[in-house]
Order: sequence, then structure tokens, then C-alpha cells
Amino acid sequence: LGKFSYQAGLRFERYTYQGHLLDQNKDFGYDMNGLYPSVYLTEKFNDDNDLHLNFSRRVNRPQWWQITPQTNYTNPQNPQVGNPNIHPERTNLVELAYNTQLSNIGVNTTLYLKNTLDPMMAYNKPLSSDTLLSTFENGNYSNTYGAEIIVRVPIVKWWDATTNFNLYQTDINANNLSDGLSNSGFSWFAKLNSNMKLFDTYTLQLTGQYNAGSVIAQGKVQPSGGLDAAIRRDFLPHKAGTLVLSLSDVFNTYRTNIDTYSEGSFYQDAITKPETRVLKLSFTYSFGKDLSGERHKATSEGNG
Repeated sequence: LGKFSYQAGLRFERYTYQGHLLDQNKDFGYDMNGLYPSVYLTEKFNDDNDLHLNFSRRVNRPQWWQITPQTNYTNPQNPQVGNPNIHPERTNLVELAYNTQLSNIGVNTTLYLKNTLDPMMAYNKPLSSDTLLSTFENGNYSNTYGAEIIVRVPIVKWWDATTNFNLYQTDINANNLSDGLSNSGFSWFAKLNSNMKLFDTYTLQLTGQYNAGSVIAQGKVQPSGGLDAAIRRDFLPHKAGTLVLSLSDVFNTYRTNIDTYSEGSFYQDAITKPETRVLKLSFTYSFGKDLSGERHKATSEGNG
């Protein structure tokens, strides 16, 4: 409609999950129906500036290990068990975004609100003075609201960078699980992606990110961050072949550190350090219509 455009949708889903424990001859699972609407409104002021207002409802379903009523005793002081009665969480998301192009710099700014009903969360129960049982439950609701800015900058001809900075406040209400159980906190995260073209042949990519501490219903997640690196080489006619050598978590700093506590009842500091520093070499070969079209175009331009 002139400079204004809109898009709307409605998705219906029926979801069924069924499980059976052979050793206990026990069935578990759930089935549910859901309607998920979405509306996207855009006002385009000119080629370099546009405004967006979006609404969508989304669903996040539990993983199998969050449902299965089987106890994992890998850590005897913190056994974990799934909850067959947990059900999916539903999130209503509202976003107001403004995109602009300032010379050769692209800027995207977004204000957002996420209202999650029946949020799935880890829930800890003391079994003894030194043992906690971890399971999963649905809280009442959680609200997250904040602002995100993404800036794409061509620093020089052979080097560009994209930065992502996000500030947000989280409010969690789970007093259905325990009287007065709620938590609130402010947090942020930042990410930088840098691409450098070297010798017109190689592309070096560095990706660094940092997550400040954030809150959960029964505690907080400590800050974390790290750096990934990759180098890419395109070769063969029409760049049909691509070789990528990548190293994740260069400084081996990625980890999850969660403090869980209940006033006057328990305190736990849990650090999980999976294998994150991984060196990979991958090769991709492209063929088909798209490549043929590119080859035809290149040949035509050459003949011209």
C-alpha cells in the first residue's frame, strides 16, 4: 500500500509426544493443539530508511531429556531427572525496529518485549545436606524487554565488521513452584564478527562474544565469553570449491557457570566445561544450475 506493507499469518499445529520406559513398563508424554499468529508491518520512508512493527507467537517444546522420567546419576551429588508433566512454553514477541543506511554503514536498532507463559526452567530440590535433585518445571511467566543494535561497518575495502550489542531486563515469576520464588536482573551481551580479505584469495573470520551474568529462577548464570577463528579459501573455476579451516574457542574459555540457591536451604556453584576447542577442516564443492548460470554469465562477459 504505497510505502506501507504488511504480512499476516496464522499457523495451526497439533503436536504429540509419546514415550515408553521398558524397564518400568511406563508410558509418558503429551499432546496439544496450538494457534500461532504473526503480523509484520513495514513503513518504508526511502531506500535507506524503514520502520518495522512485528508481533509473533512462538512455541518452545521440551527436549526428550527434559521429559523422560529417568534419573541420571553421573554426578551423585546432583542427579538429574526429567519431568513427564512439563509442557511447552509459549512466547509473545513484540518488536519495533528501525533500519537505516548512513553512507556505507548499516544500522539496525530494535526495541523488543518477550512475554513467556509457562516458561520451562531447571528446578532444584535438596535431597540431603550435600545432594540436590535437578529436574524441570513450568513457572508462571517471564518477561524480557530490551534493546538491540547491530552495526555493519566496511572499515576498509578488504575488511568489514558487524557488531551486535544487546541490553535487556528479565523478570521471572515462579511462585507456583515455591512460595515467593521470583527473580529479576539486568544483563547484556556483545558480539563482534570481523571478515578480512587477504591476498585476494583468503578470508579470515574472527568472531568474539561476551555474555554478562544473567538471572534464572533459583539463582544466576555467571559471565562467559570466547573467540572463534576461521580461514576460508575459494578455488577451482568459478569458485566452485571452498576449503575452510576453523578453530572454535581459541582460548578455551567457553564454559557454563551457574550459581543455584534457596535462602536458608541450599547453595550450589556448578561449572560445566564441555570440549569446546575444536579444529575442523571442511570442503564444499558447488555444482548445478546456479553455478551453470554463473559460468554462462562469466563466459558471455568474457566474449563481450
